[in-house]
Amino acid sequence: MTNKLNNEEFWREFIHLYRSLPATWKIKSEMYKDKMLKHDCYVKLTNKLKEIDPTADINTTKKKINILRSNYRRELKKVLASEKSGADIDDIYLPSVWYFDEFKFLRDHEIQITGKSTTDEDETFLNTSMQQSQNITSENTKDIFATSSAETPVTPVSISHEPLKKKKRKNSEKQKMNDLLELACNRLKQS
Repeated sequence: MTNKLNNEEFWREFIHLYRSLPATWKIKSEMYKDKMLKHDCYVKLTNKLKEIDPTADINTTKKKINILRSNYRRELKKVLASEKSGADIDDIYLPSVWYFDEFKFLRDHEIQITGKSTTDEDETFLNTSMQQSQNITSENTKDIFATSSAETPVTPVSISHEPLKKKKRKNSEKQKMNDLLELACNRLKQS
């Protein structure tokens, strides 16, 4: 077997297979709600991934897809922001990942998900999602093709819908500090 880890052709085939299985990505589809069908689709994707990573399992497959989609989403946001800014055609942002065009079938889906919200809860969620996407560096984009299934598990991020309150010191604590400083100053003056 040739080393397909960094082979664009393999990943194109993988993405095309993913596209052909809407039960894994098309949320509004009835197929997406069928857990058995979705599981079978992930098994097919995992079997494809095993061509380059014999230890791959369904969780590994889901991680790979999540990383690819996160990078696509980040690049799509940059493209859309560039288009909205009124930039000339020559100045519109060009995606830096080679597989951006391969994921164009997700464009309408991603635009719906990341559309402008009208509630604070949605804005909090979108801001958190954007921060997570931005945390993925271009190194991670290159490393996705070289990672193994021994990666550390992804920890879900909890989102609080309550605004963060700044911690304030109690007046008594401030008073104690002022008293101590005053006492120290007095003792220094006496010596």
